[in-house]
Amino acid sequence: GQQPNWAGTEACKQVATSFISSVLEEDKITSLINRGYTIVEIPPELTRAYSDFHEAYELFSQLPLSWKIPFAQLQFSPGAHSPNQFHGFSVVGGLKEQFMLRLNGRGTHLKSPPSYPRRGDGDNSSSTADVGLAGLELYERLDILCRDLARKTLERLGQDPSRVDEILDPIVKQDKENYKRAEDDECWSDGVIDGYISSSILDSFHYFNKFEDEDNNHDDDNKTGDVHFVNNHAAHTDSGLLTVVIVTDEPGLEIFDQQENDWIAVESLIHQLLYRSGENNKKEEKIHRRYATLFWADSVCYLGEPAVTILEPTLHRVGKCDGERYSVVFKQRTAPYATTCRYQEDYPLAFLQLSAMKAAGIEKNVTNVTNNVGYLSRLFGGFSSTVQLWSLFLPLLLFL
Repeated sequence: GQQPNWAGTEACKQVATSFISSVLEEDKITSLINRGYTIVEIPPELTRAYSDFHEAYELFSQLPLSWKIPFAQLQFSPGAHSPNQFHGFSVVGGLKEQFMLRLNGRGTHLKSPPSYPRRGDGDNSSSTADVGLAGLELYERLDILCRDLARKTLERLGQDPSRVDEILDPIVKQDKENYKRAEDDECWSDGVIDGYISSSILDSFHYFNKFEDEDNNHDDDNKTGDVHFVNNHAAHTDSGLLTVVIVTDEPGLEIFDQQENDWIAVESLIHQLLYRSGENNKKEEKIHRRYATLFWADSVCYLGEPAVTILEPTLHRVGKCDGERYSVVFKQRTAPYATTCRYQEDYPLAFLQLSAMKAAGIEKNVTNVTNNVGYLSRLFGGFSSTVQLWSLFLPLLLFL
């Protein structure tokens, strides 16, 4: 739960808003290759899907903690402030709340919060926001965006773009009619293979933006009380292939620009550019939600040559903000059965994915799967692929 002093405290480069204008005008693939990130204007339907989900998640975040805890599923080491590694709600005390959502098919028993009345509707109970259903739509639209840019990048580098889909989850045709909810709060998409749970995640954060007095001694290892944090999220690279962050209402995302060799406060600059003058100075219109930042993550190593030697994972962080920050992050992770297992939950996840595809008559080449996953797939191939079942075997899976 703690961050060391040096975790991303370097100041951002001081640049004019013309800098962010030039990045917006750059060829998107060129930016991804040279800078490690790009900023794109997204389609109106994606902005609408994001706003629907953002409002739903914000309403959920404002509920009492006792209402949110039931939506935590398989949180590892809660006493050590471990993030939720599978699906659902979790808390990092003093810093943030998080809701991790995966795209899943029928029969996987992943629960997501139900509908809550939209603010300002009064007695109009027919107008509601739904975290689960809105999240499934947003997930699929962001997945399409990431795949398109990743394929185009490989084409630019002279590689076969099909490599992108080989290492990701099976392609899902986006259709809002596919999203379903059961009475027990289980949500799923009929466009996904029954029993399949995605590798990629839609990660939603509520940063409290509360920090200790700057004069406190952060080097005191024996300090009592809540853990301290240097900023909202220290400098790091993400797991996965591409990450996308739609520009938030409270700017905070900072990117290490590989071409400038310096930190850039991208979201703050976008806000400055859009609201500096004229009719666009009304922040309540939220025109910043028309833009998104995409950047490479650690799984570029699975793309093959020459991409693996040209593309680098992009350092980024979330600085201190002026107020509470709600942020939605799509992390397009590679499928563990197609690459390797990185997290402890990836072993049972790969087993579930392979079992679901086998039941659907889909054969996958799993020659790159780790020996453990291949062994577990053979050992437990006859069992039903449900979350309840594999959670019972979790200690054995991790031991193997």
